Formats: sequence, C-alpha cells, structure tokens
Amino acid sequence: MWKTAKKVLPPINAREKSEEKLEEIFDLSAEQIAEYREAFSVYQDSTDSTGTVTVDRLGKVLESVGEKCTNDELTDLLERADLRMCEKIDFREFLTMMQKRKEETDASDVISEAFMLFDTNGDGYLGAEELRHVMTCLGEQLTDEDVENMVRLADMDGDGKINFAEFATMMSSDQ
Repeated sequence: MWKTAKKVLPPINAREKSEEKLEEIFDLSAEQIAEYREAFSVYQDSTDSTGTVTVDRLGKVLESVGEKCTNDELTDLLERADLRMCEKIDFREFLTMMQKRKEETDASDVISEAFMLFDTNGDGYLGAEELRHVMTCLGEQLTDEDVENMVRLADMDGDGKINFAEFATMMSSDQ
C-alpha cells in the first residue's frame, strides 16, 4: 500500500539527481549550482508558483553571488543567452546565462594571460619586437613588413604599439 503512495511522490533525493543532471548539462560545479539555486530562490517571484525571477530582480541575484554588473551588462548578458525578450526567467535559463558569463570570463582570463606572456618587458604594451619574438616562438617567420602590418591592424589609437584593449579586440575578432 505504501509503495503505491510512494509512486506518487518524487524520490527523496530527486533534487540531488536533478543537480547531477544540471552539472552534466552546464559547465558548472555542484557548488556553483547550489549557490546559484540558493540565491535564485531568495529572489523568486512570490506572486506565482512557477519558480521564476523577474528580470528586474536579476541584478540582485547576480549581486548576491558576487557577480556585479551594470544594467547594460545585464542586458547584454540576457541577449547573449537568448533571454532578452523575457520578463521572467526560470532557474535553467539563469544557469544558461551564468554559463555564458563564465565562458566569457574564462576567455577573458586566457586573453589576459596571453597578453602578459607576450608583453615580455612588462610595460603594458606590445611593440613590434615583442610581437616578432612571440610569433617566432610560435613557429611563424615574419618579415618586418608582416610585423608592421600586424601592429597597424591592431593599433586603434595609432601610437605604434598594442595595448591590452587592442590586443583583446584582435584576439576576439575573426581576423
């Protein structure tokens, strides 16, 4: 008799199983998912039982997990996660958004590390000689003209050297 009654209820450890599935779907750790779930639940819309957070409260959710972002950054993040037209988002959509943010942060970290590696004299700029040295280490034999063209292509402010923002733009572009 109790077996029949228990069939109606989800397994006791359903949330744990659900969390494991979320880890498989999203490139987030169990700890991150648990932290996000806790923050998300604090700001859930209390007017309905759908388990959603209104977009206007999303900034507070992000702030509570240590992710500060401006309204413009939040709008961009929602757009990149294909959620720009939503008034409310559910937890899975939130995780999609957080995964996008993590991917961008990871990519930014890689670009930052590469810049520091390329900037052999530590002055915060890449000159033609540093660029030539790095490219040679990577197996590329470039002429002076090739190196000058690389610098010219990246050097948006025309100062003859590449700063971090210019480097990041070039590394993120399709060129």
